[in-house]
Formats: sequence, structure tokens, C-alpha cells
Amino acid sequence: MNSSSSGLWGYGLSIVETPGLCVDLQLAPLRRACEFQLYALFFTLPFEYYFRGQERTLFTSLKLQLLLFTSTWLCMKSSEVLRFGRVVWSELGRSLSNRILLAAVMFVLVQALAAILAPEFRGNAAKAAVKAGLGVLLAIAAADLAPGSKMRSADRRDPVRNSVIAISVSGACTALLGFGALAGIDAFEHIVHLFQRSEYFLGKRIRFLSTMEYPNTAGSFLSAALCASLALAVFSRPGSHRRWRVAWLGLAAVQGLALASTLSRGAVGATMVAILTATWLLRDKIGRSYRRTALATCFVAILGGVSGLYFAHRATEGEGTPMRKRLARYGLEAGEEIKYLLPNHAYRETIGVENASSFQWRGGTYGVAYRWHSLSADETWPLNPGADFPAAVAPEQNVWLPVSLITPSQEGEYLLTWFVVYHDGETRELPDSYAPGILCVIDPAGSNSVNGLSEKARRYLDAIREERRNLSGIVPPRRSELWPAAFRMFAQRPLLGMGPDNFRLLKSRYMDIPMKDEKILANNLYLETLSGSGILGLASFLWLLWQFGRTLAAKVAAEASPSGWSASYLGVAYLAAFALHGLVDYFLKFTPTYLLFWLLLGILCARGRESQETYANRL
Repeated sequence: MNSSSSGLWGYGLSIVETPGLCVDLQLAPLRRACEFQLYALFFTLPFEYYFRGQERTLFTSLKLQLLLFTSTWLCMKSSEVLRFGRVVWSELGRSLSNRILLAAVMFVLVQALAAILAPEFRGNAAKAAVKAGLGVLLAIAAADLAPGSKMRSADRRDPVRNSVIAISVSGACTALLGFGALAGIDAFEHIVHLFQRSEYFLGKRIRFLSTMEYPNTAGSFLSAALCASLALAVFSRPGSHRRWRVAWLGLAAVQGLALASTLSRGAVGATMVAILTATWLLRDKIGRSYRRTALATCFVAILGGVSGLYFAHRATEGEGTPMRKRLARYGLEAGEEIKYLLPNHAYRETIGVENASSFQWRGGTYGVAYRWHSLSADETWPLNPGADFPAAVAPEQNVWLPVSLITPSQEGEYLLTWFVVYHDGETRELPDSYAPGILCVIDPAGSNSVNGLSEKARRYLDAIREERRNLSGIVPPRRSELWPAAFRMFAQRPLLGMGPDNFRLLKSRYMDIPMKDEKILANNLYLETLSGSGILGLASFLWLLWQFGRTLAAKVAAEASPSGWSASYLGVAYLAAFALHGLVDYFLKFTPTYLLFWLLLGILCARGRESQETYANRL
């Protein structure tokens, strides 16, 4: 049977013609759908929306996108298997080099073994091991979608360059939304609050985080976005207008300012070193004027970042006055700063209450209540019952309690405060059991604009935020306390550690000042890995990083197109920033930065297809 083939390089496919049949054309839409979903993943990394149930987070938009992307890609590969048999699997194995693929698989196997042999919390460790395996699958999928350097003549169809563009544009949108919210623009505030409502401070300076969960996480992503914008500016496509280079540099400037505003010392310092490293290693590929532009941008970032960190450090001097111990901590609705409610209306809410005292709260005897304070009349109302605890609450126990809340009949601005109360003939407040105040705007029109607040309400809102910082009841541990705990865990089980992601659950046993907050990690990429999976886990991860860098170095030497150079610049800068920032933070726990690492590893280290035979030639 005669057959002929023609390359559909825009999608990395081959067309195989047989009598009455053209088999590959049906796979082109699936591959293109995968490519667009890949760009969407990169773009929406900082926009993770949480779908919340009554008590806990059920799912997020990023996880939904991740499920859709992997499902579509697996569907495409399954279709190729049905059409081409084992050939596709050999093609899949060559998406990444044998060494980097072996390093990634070895890392996953060590994580799985450490989870199986974990002395405690094996279920949690198993989830972390599965997450590592999913990361490798994502890297393979991204590599499979990336074309080779010889296929980049049509840049508009180049998934690598388009991914770099998606990261750059996403970082710019994140920066602009964050600055708009800080400026008090209602539309920007509504968008940012759709994703998160938290605020973080260093001294008295607010830390930039925009739509992301934590300032340091925002710093890590903005670092990658800044590097992507610089890569696009320095390596413009042949024939592109100069205004594009100016546009990319403009985005880089906005991202650099946002990065400095996160007040993340690790992110700013790592980014400065990363930009210098990438510019030096690709100096032969960068024109002299472009090199000066990149170095000047780096200098501005250094100056802005260092000055911001200096003044933030000065702002923190003299702080740290010890606070009275609080007997209760609150979460969910009781943790909000401002509410917009209807007058004389009953609301059903769920608040979280932790018993931070040294005694038991008896069921039926203890409960929660609330009190209104009118800002306009300067009048405090009596306690109103919220709900009683149905069962005893032991010290350090956290409960979720449905409560009733009835708003005042008169519209206006009020301060709402929750208390733990006890009944001994009359209802009394438990001393030092109050929640931070909540500013409530009672308005029949349902207005929800911060700009519409009175001057007095704004002062109260500032005081509420200060109160939440000073009376949070949870003092974050310093790295000088977390790092020794990680070493103690490693010393107890040096070969395979205590199980992946188990540091946050076990750290209180190894710290001089026990901490019950299970969200706090080791704040060090390497110590987190060492404590969770031992010396084998750290060695396998360092080997993966080494192969990542080794592959990028080979690409720097082999690339011959501006598109390839921009990807290499981003890769070198990102890996340097990731490795350096990892000395003081850990990001593979958080979905946006976890996805960024594995997707970039795949798309930047892809082998490409120009060295592979087409499907038709193999048949």
C-alpha cells in the first residue's frame, strides 16, 4: 500500500494519507484545544477562585482547569495510541530528554516511598506524593505540546513563545489589579476580593498581593512575569515594530514595581540575581542596546526593591509589644473586616471558634454572642445570643458553629463584635474572648462601596485592621524556629524523612515554641524536602533541578531564533530565581506556583520534534 506524508508543523502533527483516509486531521482540533488550555493555565495562575462550601474549601478554578487540561491531553494521546500503537508512546518518552525524565520519575518514586513509610499522617503524605506525580505528568504534557526550534518559523503558532506571552500579560494584569485595589477603585477592589480578601503588613506598610493568597506567593509569580516581559523585550521577533519592545518594557516596569511592593526580601533579591545571571549567560545573543536596556531595568528593580525593603525595615523598628493572651480565636464570617447588610434582617452564618484557654467550655453553658455599637450615635447595645455550643469544647479544639445574627432596624454604620459567653443566671462575656471587630454598613439599597464610608467609619476600619494584626492570637514563627525543627525531623529519620508535606503537621513537636497553625511550612524549599523525604528526597530533587539547568544550558548554546532565545532567557532567569528564593520560602505547596514550576519545566526543556521521524515514516 502506498502512503505519503506531509508535516502539519503548526500543530506538531503528521498527515498520513491512505486510500480514502486522512487519519491525523481529526487530531488537530484536540491538539489545538490542549494548546489553548495551556495558555489559559499560564494566564490564570494568579486568579485562583475558591468554590466554598459551608465549612471548607471544596474546589478551585485552577484545579478545575488542571483537570480539564489533563483530560483533554490524555484524550488526545489515547486517540493517537488507537491510531498509531506503540509509536506514540515512544514519541511521548522523547518529549523530555531521558535524563530529565529519569530524574523526575526518580523524584516521584522517592516521594511515594517516603509516603508509604511515613510514621504518621500517611494519607496526607500520599496526597503530596500523588501531587508530585501529577506535576511530572504536566511537565510531559507541556513538553509534548512544545514544537522544536526548527518549527518556530510561524511564531504565532509557537506554544513556547505564546506561553511566555501569557505569563507576561498575566503578571501585568495582576499588578494593575492590585494597584487599582490599593488606590480604592471600586471595580478593582471587587475583582480582587473575588479571589481573596486578606491583607498583610510589614510594620505599618501594606504588602502587595493583589489576587494571590500570600505576598510571597505573589512575589514568586511576579518574578517569573518580570523575567518573561524582559525576555520578550530583549528578543523581539524579526520585523516586529519597536513599539512592541517598548510595550514589553512597560509591562516589566509595572511588574517590577509590584514585585518590590510585596516587600518579599527573598523574591526581590532572587529576581535581581536571576536577571543578571540570564543577561550574562545570553550576552552573546543580546544586542548591545538591548543589553543596556535589560541591565538598566534590573538596576531600577534593585533600587526600588532595596529602598522599599529598607523603609519597611525601619517601619518595624520598635514594634513587638507583647499582647495579652486571648482565650478564643475566630474564623470564617467572624474573620471578615467589613459587611454590607440589610436592616432588621436575620442572617444565618457559620463561624469558626478555637478554645485557646486552659479549661473546657461546657456544652449548653458556654456559647457565642454578639454586640452592636452604633458609630453615628456612639451607643453600645446589649449582648445578643448567637448560639450555644452543643457539646463540650476542649482546649485547643476548633469547632464550626452555625449562628443567628439579626441586624439593627435603623440604617447606618455599626461595629459588630463576637464574644464567647457563659451562662450563670445571666449571660456574661468570657474575658479576652472577643473577636476583632467587623465594620457593618446597614443599608436597604445594599451599597457595597468602601468609598461611601464616612470619615469615622474609615478610621474604625483602619483600627480594625490594626487590631487584627496585633490581636491575631497567632504569632508567626520565625525561620530561626522553623529551620531547626526541620533539621530535628531529618535527624530522626534521615533516609526518607517524616513523609511529604508532613512538616506542617508535625512541627509543633520539634519547636521550642509549639505552633498549632497547620498552614505554616518550613519556609525553605530544601529543608521542607529534607524533612519530608529525607536525604533521598533532597538528592532526587536537586538532581531534577540540575538536569533542568543542564537542559537549559544546552538550549542556550543550540537555539538560533529570537523565539528560542526568549524562552531560554526566561528559563535561566526563572530557574535561578526559583532556586535562590527557595532558600527562604517553599512554593510547591501552592497551586499557582506548583503549576508554574512543572509547566515551565516541561515547555522549556522539551526536546521538540524536528529530530523525530514522522508517524507516516514509521508505518
